[in-house]
Amino acid sequence: MMNIFKVEEIEFKITLIAILIIFSIPVFSSLYSLVTNPEHSIANFVTIVIFLSICRGLFFLKKYALPFAQIIIFFCVFAAIVGVINPFVAGDMMAQGIEPPPAWKLLLSVSPYVAVCLWFLHILGKYKSKFC
Repeated sequence: MMNIFKVEEIEFKITLIAILIIFSIPVFSSLYSLVTNPEHSIANFVTIVIFLSICRGLFFLKKYALPFAQIIIFFCVFAAIVGVINPFVAGDMMAQGIEPPPAWKLLLSVSPYVAVCLWFLHILGKYKSKFC
C-alpha cells in the first residue's frame, strides 16, 4: 500500500498552521484595540504590520520570517518563566495575606506552554531548509 502523504510533511504543516494561528492572536487583539482605543493607534498599527509580515513570510516559507518567529517564540518562553517566578508577584501576594506557592508549582503551571513553544522551535529548526 502506497503512502500518499509523508509523516514529516504533515508534522511540519500542522505545526506551521498552529504557529500562524498563534501569531494571528496579537493581530486580532491589536485590531480590536485599534477600534476601541484609538489613542494607541501607532503601536497597534506597528504590531499588526510586524505580525502580519511574519505570518505571511511563514506561510510562503520565506527565509526572513524564520529568525523573527524564533526570536518571538524565545521571548515568549523567557517571558512566561520570568513572569511566573517573579519576586514582585510574591511580594504582592504576601501583602494581601496570601501565602505564595512554591516555585516548582509555578513552573509546573507554565510547563505546557513552554513545551509547546519549544516544540515549535524544534520544528522550525528541523525544517529550516524548506525556507527559501
